[in-house]
Amino acid sequence: MADAVSTVVMSDTGLRYDVILTNVCDGTGETLVKKIDLTDISSINDPDIHPKSLALEKVEASVNGFDSVSLFWDRDPSNLTMVVLPQGNTEMCLHQYLNDPKHGQTGTGDILLTTNAAGGLSAQESYTIHLRFKCKY
Repeated sequence: MADAVSTVVMSDTGLRYDVILTNVCDGTGETLVKKIDLTDISSINDPDIHPKSLALEKVEASVNGFDSVSLFWDRDPSNLTMVVLPQGNTEMCLHQYLNDPKHGQTGTGDILLTTNAAGGLSAQESYTIHLRFKCKY
């Protein structure tokens, strides 16, 4: 079996990208799973132009059961973006964007996710994470 996951794009204006990620765990978990692919986002003026990177503006999250959920920029090596802890409903508005540290690194800049549980994963752990990004061309 596999975790029941979804990625729902709430808004894609070419300038901003809002997405809601969900997971209900069956004990499998996720390890560096691609959640956002930059090639799926297009400029409002030209569908063949994709952002070179994303800057994280806002996070709203609810993590239940997992020790944490980690988000990464897909770089070589993978670059930790943030760790979301199970603290009820969490909302973070970033006064300064969390930018992709792409300088001098290879990789796509896509967003990857890993679920973490020190004692092992179990069924019914879950998360709902709403991310808002600024697209950088």
